Amino acid sequence: MQERKVRYALMPLMQAEADREYMERELVNLRREAEIMKDVVDEKGNKWVPGSSQFYGGQWMPRKIAHFMPKW
Repeated sequence: MQERKVRYALMPLMQAEADREYMERELVNLRREAEIMKDVVDEKGNKWVPGSSQFYGGQWMPRKIAHFMPKW
């Protein structure tokens, strides 16, 4: 019971750390995307906006973490 209480008490800190790491990976990914797609324009002549979706679902979903993991 004590281990469970400790885990519950630490969970907000662990989640905040995971969120911070996710945001750092997302920022690196967006910078890489901006560098790769800097010369790309669509059929209307608009430049590519980093982080924009190629789909028009209207609902934001975080990217899969596996996309950020290095392939060793």
